[in-house]
Amino acid sequence: MCRIKHLIDKKSLSEFTDMFEYGNASTVNWLISKLKIIKSIIDNGHFVSIEGDDIITLKTHEDLKIWISKLFDEVSIEEVYKT
Repeated sequence: MCRIKHLIDKKSLSEFTDMFEYGNASTVNWLISKLKIIKSIIDNGHFVSIEGDDIITLKTHEDLKIWISKLFDEVSIEEVYKT
């Protein structure tokens, strides 16, 4: 299987945190939609690298859930994984 590498750079990561911290429904929904895209990339067997102070790589759903819980909150995880 060919793996495609996806990168969330520092600027994009800053946008994610800004949207979360702003905290109104539309900005949080924007963030959730982006997190769902990351989830779908992992669903398809690819990984996502995130450039912050260090570069981390999300390879599994557990990696994604841990990352979301560190930067955002448990509610975000529930929304991303809601069916």
